[in-house]
Amino acid sequence: MKKTVICLIIFSFIFLNAFGGTRHIRCRFENIRFESSTLLFDFYSDNIINKQLLAGLRSGLTATLEYKVQLWKKNRYWPDSIEKEKVRRIKISYDSWQKSFEIKEYNSEAKYFTSDEVITNCSTLKNFNIADTKSLSSGEEYRIIVRVLLKKISLENYEEIKKWLEGRAEEFDIKKIKSAKPPGKKATNWFFNLLLNVTGFGDNVTISKSKWFKAVQYDKTGGNQQ
Repeated sequence: MKKTVICLIIFSFIFLNAFGGTRHIRCRFENIRFESSTLLFDFYSDNIINKQLLAGLRSGLTATLEYKVQLWKKNRYWPDSIEKEKVRRIKISYDSWQKSFEIKEYNSEAKYFTSDEVITNCSTLKNFNIADTKSLSSGEEYRIIVRVLLKKISLENYEEIKKWLEGRAEEFDIKKIKSAKPPGKKATNWFFNLLLNVTGFGDNVTISKSKWFKAVQYDKTGGNQQ
């Protein structure tokens, strides 16, 4: 029993080193543009996936990442309004058989990547289509807001993760995740509860706003109308 407790304490330090604490995440927008009939942009979030997180994934932990993208319209005489919203949800884990990281997104098959590829894929929104220009008012000002939410969980609950990926659950239900553990393992239950209490479930949230820009309309041939 003493050996079990000592091992759990040692592992807790490894867990806290990989998944604890707060990190400054630097985000930036690039190349906001109107192409043909769509509004596209690129977005980069530095340090959202780092070496500590990758080490935790290799230890058997799981991370979930959500990009909530909103297009806001500036209004002169009343509060600004949300015109469009899209969400990208990602589940990240490590497959010891494949010796690579597994990425799963809604309505798509799991894909396997190296550590560098995971950082690139999960930290970037490339050529992201936020709106059709026909739905925008020409000459009016808009801005893009991206909310990045990173959650680290130490216990797999496939039903909860599935609902979250499909957008049927706004957040994970902690009670359901905790209740998914096999009965009779008091040491495991105690350890899992300790990690939840100490780390606060390990959320990292950042919100980034682009500068205001004016909408441009396009004619049938694809050229923009001034």
